[in-house]
Amino acid sequence: MNWEAIGAVGEIVGALAVVASLTYVAVQLKAANTLTQVQTRENANEAFDRWRSKLVLDEDLGALWDRGIDAPETLSETEANRFRWLIIELMHNTRVQFLRAKDLGQQEELDRVLTVLSSWVNRPGWVAFWPLIANAMEPAFRSVVEEQMISDPRDRLDAKDDA
Repeated sequence: MNWEAIGAVGEIVGALAVVASLTYVAVQLKAANTLTQVQTRENANEAFDRWRSKLVLDEDLGALWDRGIDAPETLSETEANRFRWLIIELMHNTRVQFLRAKDLGQQEELDRVLTVLSSWVNRPGWVAFWPLIANAMEPAFRSVVEEQMISDPRDRLDAKDDA
């Protein structure tokens, strides 16, 4: 066997080793990405569960949320402040979840966040208190929230049909 043949065999073996290494790295990256996605969703769910638990475990706070979201005009000044802090905490959790999903390119999670968000943003209490907290949100997130704030959810369907 001459040196050229030995060199050619060495190049082939080297190329196969590179392909095997790249395949291994790709598999590891995919596994890490999947784990990150799962952890992101779990963290967001835990934050929302903690928030919801407050309402469930404290009957007065739960009643305050129910009144505040549907009839904010019935709240005293103290109750309105407590309700505003509930919305701020909820928005913080939602914002973190949204931005993580956006940064990681998790479209399914983004869609889920928007679906949940759209169930709150047209309620009277939300509409009344949003102007008080909107400027504290990142512009990108604020615009997403405001896109969801259509007075009639049927308008949202009509807008999708027009697009």
